[in-house]
Amino acid sequence: VQTFGERHSIGSQFHRQPVQVDAERRAVAFDAMLSHIDQLPAASLVLLHACCHNPTGADLSPDQWQELAAVIERRGLVPFVDLCHFGVPDWLGGFQNPEFPRHFAAYARAFAERYPWVRFYTPVNEIYVAARNSGLDGRWNERLRTEQGFVTAIKHLVAANLLAEAAIVRYRPDAIIVQSESAEYTHHVS
Repeated sequence: VQTFGERHSIGSQFHRQPVQVDAERRAVAFDAMLSHIDQLPAASLVLLHACCHNPTGADLSPDQWQELAAVIERRGLVPFVDLCHFGVPDWLGGFQNPEFPRHFAAYARAFAERYPWVRFYTPVNEIYVAARNSGLDGRWNERLRTEQGFVTAIKHLVAANLLAEAAIVRYRPDAIIVQSESAEYTHHVS
């Protein structure tokens, strides 16, 4: 991963295993997930969504996070946490909410403080994609189809991301922030 002129190796092994969800119980199949993670080779990258914000509502409990932390530490794995993967809790309303950046930064701070074993973060995954699908294309969250909705979502997502980064590095000064973004336009370079 290239970050501001430095190269960081963030895991030597990659194994894709989606988490299974028990839709009826609205819960992660935690034992199966933990068993899989416990079998990964040392230095494997483990991508985790801190909270799902999806229709299943399947999130890990604080006790499950602690159990997961113990396995990750014991196995010598590399946790990489995505704090916002395209959605927000229902009570927050969506990316149009001007309070979203403040609430998200508080959440990032609390996460970094509670889980100091995490070093690699993506605070807001694919800001453009989240804003476009929520504010312009009417697919997610607010389901708006306006330029104003898109611009407002971009504004709030960028502010949330910057505030979250600052909050994380206060508790983890050596944190590595990886900003993932889509490539909506590509062209050949000669």
